[in-house]
Order: sequence, then structure tokens, then C-alpha cells
Amino acid sequence: MTSNNTSVSVVVTTYNKPQYLRLTLNQLKRQSHKPDQIIVADDGSGYDTTDVIREFTQLTDNTVHVWHEDTRFRKCEIANKAITAATSDYLIFMDDDCFAAPWFVGAHLAVAKQGAFTVGASVNLNETFTKRLLAGEGSISDFLALKMLDKMRLIETSTRVQWFKLYLRTLLTGTSTGRFMDRIYLGRGVFRGGNSGGWRSDFVAVNGFNNDMVYGHEDREIGERLRNLGLQCRQVRYAAANFHLDHDRPYADSEVKAKQRQIYRYARKAGITDCKNGLRQV
Repeated sequence: MTSNNTSVSVVVTTYNKPQYLRLTLNQLKRQSHKPDQIIVADDGSGYDTTDVIREFTQLTDNTVHVWHEDTRFRKCEIANKAITAATSDYLIFMDDDCFAAPWFVGAHLAVAKQGAFTVGASVNLNETFTKRLLAGEGSISDFLALKMLDKMRLIETSTRVQWFKLYLRTLLTGTSTGRFMDRIYLGRGVFRGGNSGGWRSDFVAVNGFNNDMVYGHEDREIGERLRNLGLQCRQVRYAAANFHLDHDRPYADSEVKAKQRQIYRYARKAGITDCKNGLRQV
């Protein structure tokens, strides 16, 4: 487990979603365990995003904006630059379209230990409720205060099995029962850029994220290399589920994702720990 003086940085990756980013940053400000540093890893957003970050930094002095020019999808590259900018022992990664309950950071740190990384999960909010949040009609606190079935009406589900899974994830987040469910979870677990954490030294040891990866499983690949390094995966899928705002994905390409899947599967099979184009190359 982490010691009481373990420092933590939260890395928020973003690209041209200033309204989403504002919600995410405001919720990080309300964490029961305050992050020592917040890094906005910006994959080439415009001035609207800069304005949101400037607005936020007026309220807190521990926020760093890491930016590079928009040339293509380079999330892995900007995440590596965020690792370089990080000053904390432990790093938690999330995206600009996720909001975190007040116990999110603390729940990650509660199970973090040397020789392991932490992996959480997300609950997708539906389009209608996302629009309400973006318009300022209601808040994250309002959502968390709702009765359980009222929460479920605001969540995007497609099957009965998924409905039950998300019901449990939403019901148990932040609870002792959720922490127990994480301990007995039998799934393998995969690194998720929207909700995962690890020691900065371990990210450095595997040369960070693979800059050659584009959209689709790019975060999973680093998880395979962390495992190959000998690290365990510790779950916070129930204790620290976050809530994902709805949006389109015009950049998604099934053929590209299939090729990316081959890359991370090869990394697993071949026992690769160090990528050729990663943290040291940015």
C-alpha cells in the first residue's frame, strides 16, 4: 500500500473538448484526497481549451498545461510529455470526457503498491444527460445524490447483462463492498487511459506509451508491457469507477483498431517491456 506521503499527479488527456474538460477539472478540484499536481496533456487543442485551463489555474496553483501542435492523433506522445512533466511518485490517467467522484484519487492510492498498477472502469452516461451537464443544468453532485434507479435512467446500456454490470459498478463505487468486489474480481484487467494509475518510475522503466500507436487499444499496449515487467494489476473498477460523458467518435476506424490489437497482442506474446518509440524519444 502507499504511504501517507506518497505524492500523486492526475494526468488529464484532452483534445478540443473545452466544455467537457471544464467539468472534469472542476470535479478534480473536489477530491477528498487532493492531487499534488494536475497535468492537462493537450494533443493540440485550440484557444478555447487554453481559456478553460487558464480559468482553472486561477483557482489552483498545481496545474500544468502540456501542449504540442495538432498534426494527427498523438495521444501517446502527449501522455509521455506529461510523464516527463510529472513531479509526483504516482500518476493517475484519465480523459477529458470523464468525471470522477470525490473518492476517485483516494481509492486508487488505497490499493496502490510497489510492483503493481491500478485499473478502474467507466460508466457511460447517455446523450440526454450529457447535454444537460454541459449546459450547466445539474451537477455531478446531483447525479451522485440520486436514488439508484434514477441514476440508471441516465446511463447508456445496450443489453441486460451490461445493465446489471453497470448497475453494480454505479451502486458500489466508493463503498467498502466495492473494494471487496475489486479484491475478488477474477478478470485479467487491462490498462485504460481513461482510468488507470501507476508509479512514475514504472512508466519510465517501460519507456512510457508507444508513440507509434494511434486511436484504438493504445493504452492497453502499455499495460501489457507493465505486466511483462512483472507488475500486477490491482482493480479499482468498483471502488473508483468514473463516469464517461457521451460524444461521437468520427475518428474511430475498425481496420486501424484491428491492427492495433495485433500490436498489443504481440507485445504480450513476445514479453516486450520496452517500446522503441516512447518516452525517451519525445
